[in-house]
Amino acid sequence: MPRPRLDAATMKRVEQTADQVATTIEEFLDGTCGPYGWDDFLSITLLDPQLERIRSFCGEVKTLYPPGKQRGYCSTEGFRVLRSLAERLRRGIDLDGRVIEDGESAPESRERRRRGHQRARGTPAAARRSRRRLLIAVVAVAVGISILVAFLGIRTEDEGDDVGDAIATRDAERTTLRVEPLPPRSERETPPSDLPPIPEPTRAPETQRPDGLADAHRALDRLEDLLRSSRSMNEDILAALADVVQLYLQPPPPPGTVTHAPPPDGTATERRFVHEANLRLLAEEEGWSEAYLAKVRTFRRSAERLFLEALRLQKIERRSERNLRDDVNIQAAQILGATGNPQVASKIQNVLETTIFKAQHEVSMQLLVECFAALARIGDEDSLEWMVKEFTHGKRSPRSSVDRLVAAQKAMIVFDRERVPGALRYELVREMIKTYAGVESQASQSSTDVPIQAAKVFWNRIGSDAVKVVQYFSFDPQDEDGEVLATMHEYQEWFRDHKNPRKPPWSND
Repeated sequence: MPRPRLDAATMKRVEQTADQVATTIEEFLDGTCGPYGWDDFLSITLLDPQLERIRSFCGEVKTLYPPGKQRGYCSTEGFRVLRSLAERLRRGIDLDGRVIEDGESAPESRERRRRGHQRARGTPAAARRSRRRLLIAVVAVAVGISILVAFLGIRTEDEGDDVGDAIATRDAERTTLRVEPLPPRSERETPPSDLPPIPEPTRAPETQRPDGLADAHRALDRLEDLLRSSRSMNEDILAALADVVQLYLQPPPPPGTVTHAPPPDGTATERRFVHEANLRLLAEEEGWSEAYLAKVRTFRRSAERLFLEALRLQKIERRSERNLRDDVNIQAAQILGATGNPQVASKIQNVLETTIFKAQHEVSMQLLVECFAALARIGDEDSLEWMVKEFTHGKRSPRSSVDRLVAAQKAMIVFDRERVPGALRYELVREMIKTYAGVESQASQSSTDVPIQAAKVFWNRIGSDAVKVVQYFSFDPQDEDGEVLATMHEYQEWFRDHKNPRKPPWSND
């Protein structure tokens, strides 16, 4: 049944059913009720007294369950209460656990009376009754006008005060009906056993969690709520990401632990920003127990899951076909690279292959570069092998393929070449020279032929980055004049003299 439009302008009482009220609550929770739908629902009185008390309770949720530091209508617990309330309404149960009576609604009653009048109008008796009613109405109006004229002529100041008191009393009664308070929970009937009771609001102190990760888990909850809502602002998501990553990179100590001040050179502070390699060392220095260390790891896994979700996040603008969450994606890619966790690298690669590369909208070049750079900052050897295999080619179309090629090669030089095995560096340089030496040669020709011009356009896009990659992973070889080699042709000549993978610069000895 469609939900009737609320008459917010005239503030009239509105007839609604339990299913319609449940639909309004669910649309608010899902963010589909429109910009003013929830305000209209909270500001207009319902005719059914049971549903009216539920509407009044919905308006009190933001007070009973304040959002705290997070922005929003109420806390996460408050949203769960509203969701539970909608489920109760679907099953015909009110706040007190009583069944909501399904009587004949006002629209149905009016329709029944209208049809009855239509059936009765066609008879002679009906015509006589109509004329009689009209005569009575005319006489009543005439008598009423006479009384009103006489009243206006003889009324006194005291009588006017009596009328004012009567109006004030009427308004007070209406106000009382509209804001009838809920009885204490102890006086309400027990709800059916198959329905969970609506929890009482709790205002626990900040030290409720004994593990020292209270702020960390609150930051996670806020970030998850923002990522789930399509109405969240990018600024709020970015701020929540910053809060979580700060706690991720600098885990709080357990209660009662004295945190040692870092030395002036900052080495202890830098050590906190390494993912797993020095986490145990940090725990030993700070006196953490194994149990608390396990809790920190669990928190970090939850944070990594949300970082990846932020990297996938999309909100497409219909007119421009662009992703309005691009800034969030870029920030998430930078954060994932800062985790230093090799297990995250394969998940970033999966997001690239299943979401970003298959997107129907145009993906920004900065996002592609940051995703590949995240893999490079983590420094996983498998990621570099994947980039060499998939992004060392001469495909010149479509444009998105060239964009990925350029972004991957820009990120390759972010890897720490000292930690890349010599065999992998050898294979990378060999493939780059083999693939692009001919393209560079074609692009250098003076010709108007279509293949030559296409080679020029392609090499202008990738040439600079391709040469830098070869230069970086071959450790900056120089010519006889001490100048670093600068073209693929020069590297092709140089590689002929350095094609033995067991000798420098490929050996790690």
